[in-house]
Amino acid sequence: MMKNESSMNTQAGSSMLSVLWQLLQPQAMVHLGMGRGLGVTNFWLSLPQVPNALIVEADNARCESLAEKLLAYPQVVCQTAVVADGSEADFFYTSHPDENGLYPSENLVSLWPQLRFTSRAKVATVSLDALVRETMAKASYAVIIDMLPTAALWNGAVNTLASTRLLLVRVRLDENTEASLT
Repeated sequence: MMKNESSMNTQAGSSMLSVLWQLLQPQAMVHLGMGRGLGVTNFWLSLPQVPNALIVEADNARCESLAEKLLAYPQVVCQTAVVADGSEADFFYTSHPDENGLYPSENLVSLWPQLRFTSRAKVATVSLDALVRETMAKASYAVIIDMLPTAALWNGAVNTLASTRLLLVRVRLDENTEASLT
């Protein structure tokens, strides 16, 4: 894809998401895995009124970097946490830090053949419901999950999802997806 095409796709995606925001009118944003703060899923930062928002990033250095970039938005908070169901979990580190997470890195090689597993660590997780309850007022939410979620994330997000008006999720489809959707 040429650079202009990519830019047009990003603009079209941002425009579509802005329209959905206006139609569904969530009151607050929860953004899991914002990474470096780039890409179409960050459309909400260009809304006329940036909402109260909770950004959750597993990497503390990235969270600190995002907090610096978002100083103009005091209603936006970045918290370092690994989101799942509140139990201990394996966290996978790869040769590409954007893909570190709870999703097993060996399952990503078909998408990125150059990606390499570097290490694994046991980490404490927190549920999305607990994070939202501790840091945000009760509201209707837009939730962006810009990471590859695991079943444990969904198990710990029941209450938040019940109050969600707009949900954007990054997924990986595989050969079993079609069978499970039919």
